[in-house]
Amino acid sequence: MGGRGGAALGALSGLFLGALETLCRYLPALADSDLRAELEPALLSTAFYCALGAAGGVLHRALGALALLAVPALSLDLDPLGFLAAPAALGLGWLAASRPPLAWAGAALVFAGLLWLPRPALPREGRPPGPDLALVVLDTVAARDTSLHGGPFDTTPSLAALAAEGVHWSRALAPAPWTVPSHASLFTGQPARTAGAHHEHPVLAEGLPTAAEELARSGYRTAAFVANPWMARATGITRGFAYQEAVWDLAARRSAFSALRALDRLRPPPPGKGGEALVSRALAWLERGGEQPSFVFLNLMEAHTPYHQVPEPGRFGVADPVALGERIHQAQLYGQDAIDFPRPGEREAARRLYAAAVRAADDRLADFVEGLRRRGRLDRTLLVVTSDHGESFGEHGFTGHVIGLYEDTLHVPLVLRHPELAWGGRERGELVELARVYDTLLAASGESRARSLLAADSSGDAFAVSEQRRPVRTLARFRNHLDRDRAALDNRALRVRAGPLVLLRETPAQDGLPRFALFDLEADPGEQRPLWPDPRAAALLERMARFDALEVEGDRDPFFDERFRERLEALGYLTPGG
Repeated sequence: MGGRGGAALGALSGLFLGALETLCRYLPALADSDLRAELEPALLSTAFYCALGAAGGVLHRALGALALLAVPALSLDLDPLGFLAAPAALGLGWLAASRPPLAWAGAALVFAGLLWLPRPALPREGRPPGPDLALVVLDTVAARDTSLHGGPFDTTPSLAALAAEGVHWSRALAPAPWTVPSHASLFTGQPARTAGAHHEHPVLAEGLPTAAEELARSGYRTAAFVANPWMARATGITRGFAYQEAVWDLAARRSAFSALRALDRLRPPPPGKGGEALVSRALAWLERGGEQPSFVFLNLMEAHTPYHQVPEPGRFGVADPVALGERIHQAQLYGQDAIDFPRPGEREAARRLYAAAVRAADDRLADFVEGLRRRGRLDRTLLVVTSDHGESFGEHGFTGHVIGLYEDTLHVPLVLRHPELAWGGRERGELVELARVYDTLLAASGESRARSLLAADSSGDAFAVSEQRRPVRTLARFRNHLDRDRAALDNRALRVRAGPLVLLRETPAQDGLPRFALFDLEADPGEQRPLWPDPRAAALLERMARFDALEVEGDRDPFFDERFRERLEALGYLTPGG
């Protein structure tokens, strides 16, 4: 029968289940991250197990312990460890029932030990002369789709409000149409090909100093809070950040406990891509540093596909955002020809759905700015907000990014707010490369940097160069799915812009012969009417030749572990098993 003895046995088994999951799943989930163990999820899950076991034990001595088997079953993850942990806890409970004081004390030691796990050290020596630094990258936000740049929807009121307090550049260009090379240039000030982080070798070159490393040497605390899996340590992009948190680490920590997994199954969390948690934790990290100057990097993925996985995906008039979002994701995954995309009306609907995703990214920016303001840190922080690339909707034969050197994938917002400079909403129209953000961050810390956007005599760039190496992942992804000729995508491309003129050179792998196109953005903003030959291309050709002389760092795609590949597959960068 049950009664008090059964309740005690059930509660004891629940305690053991919490201890087993803490040791076997929770702590290993934190092993390759900077996240420290926190008592709250372990204690909450264990308290639930104890309560469930005790309630069942009142009815029958064995029922309380056996009830714990329902928890991993409800999590529906078919994780063998989850189903083995409950019977193991039951056995330990029966074995320890004769000596409960020792059993309770032993399990409690597991949770007490969490308090003594090592935590990241915060450098305290010296104090740099500059302000706090914050770099926010709104991943996949195209300038043309922001209300700051006159987009058709109210997508970025927070970005516009920030620009009204600082300065923004209306012609900022990314060095490549995807994440890795753009972030490499942001953090090193170098072209992606010399930084060793491009389509054919997405890993930052060893020995190349990053902004985080340079600032750490100057006495700054450094931390990165990221949602994009390309920002993992494997690519080296976040090298130099003493503390790093990622969305997938937070998810792994929560899913370590069967109770929390089951809760998420029964009551799914609100839609989102982790930006809200990252913003909250970034603000908390800044608060822990007290007066020590800090450099924080925040990468937010709300605007990336799948677009519909954000709050209010239909806010701009999309009737069925889930179905449309899945089709857009498939078009990016396999090519728009493979799924007959877009059908009549779908392109406009896709732009509306994307606009809702951009607005979700802007909402997270608002949370961050307001958090800084409430904590009294906004007016001591140099805040830079930009994007790593834009997004295409079939204007040049493809949907998404990674491939294509056109304004829709390269033109990005760039806003800077400095606590000591009163720009008053100034707009600057000169051409600017994202690589200059590197010098801007270091100049704010007290270094002399010629290419800083903060310099009094700062001018625009005469040329802006963007490059696409052979997109090996894209080609592998589209294999057996494209109806049209894959050779159109199997190429290296280089783009040079000066003023309104754009020179594009593509070199298909099929014949290795360069093909040129000149665009005049004043007469042809959509880059639909190529001109060639044209005498106005002479200076652009010369700049192209100088860029070609740069040495390419890295020549092969490195190996990544299985968990990293799974994160990339979820975003459509790789096909499952590809």
